[in-house]
Amino acid sequence: MITLANIMKAITIEVRNTLGVKANDRDIEEGFDRPSFYLDVDGISDSNIGDEGYRYDTYDLVLYFFAEKRKTGFLDVLNAREKLRELLDSRIECEGGFGITFDDVEHTINKADKSLITKFSVLAVQRKPDISTEPYMEDLDFNIKQ
Repeated sequence: MITLANIMKAITIEVRNTLGVKANDRDIEEGFDRPSFYLDVDGISDSNIGDEGYRYDTYDLVLYFFAEKRKTGFLDVLNAREKLRELLDSRIECEGGFGITFDDVEHTINKADKSLITKFSVLAVQRKPDISTEPYMEDLDFNIKQ
């Protein structure tokens, strides 16, 4: 099964490669190097629709990009937005061959701080784990009467 941690890892690697900047893994209030980006979870919605054996998990994520220069980094913010737009229009491969696609992408530019805030959703649809205690067909013993 794919987890939110797997999804965030795959996104972080792709964003780092696309933007060519480091991921910031410290709390933003502690200070950080520029240029960098930070990926955060904004919300999680879990649902099981019907009795069809699938679970639907929606992850609302927020990516913060910080340009290198606070005074003159506006062009860097615009370029980052364009690169992220291309990345989020595509499919990202994750562990186990799981493909990540993005919905509800929204960009906000903070001109004063020369930063970009990109919000998006990821829907993970996957088969529910089998918790049945019944044996599998291939494990059943049978007798043939003659």
